[in-house]
Amino acid sequence: MMKRWLWVTLAMGCLLLVSGCKPSVVGKWNVDTSIQGIAAKGTAEFKKDGTMASEFVTSAGGRQIPISIKGTWRMEQKDKKNFLTVRISEITAAGQKMPSALLGETTSEVTFGKGTFTTIAQDGSGQKVTYTKAD
Repeated sequence: MMKRWLWVTLAMGCLLLVSGCKPSVVGKWNVDTSIQGIAAKGTAEFKKDGTMASEFVTSAGGRQIPISIKGTWRMEQKDKKNFLTVRISEITAAGQKMPSALLGETTSEVTFGKGTFTTIAQDGSGQKVTYTKAD
């Protein structure tokens, strides 16, 4: 029994060393959310270099509207909680650049699950977004 426990502990330690101890948002994710009450589905990609890009499709007035978001991201830990800050530098909807008033920075608390992570905005809106690892 003691021998098995030792091997399991060693294996878990090796796994942590190989994968790193911090959860990560790096990669491509499927997103199903609501932006200011309007449902949107799409993908988001967070790159190791700190850049991010999202592509969504939403409906308004019976027509499909593509939305593209570009920006940067950073992950921080405070009081044993993870926080994701995204700075949006460009939003395009139906091929038109959106006004700079829509650009800015948002910080969200992050909860990691198996193949998913969920963000809850800390700006008072409480907007919740769930990301599922893309294939």
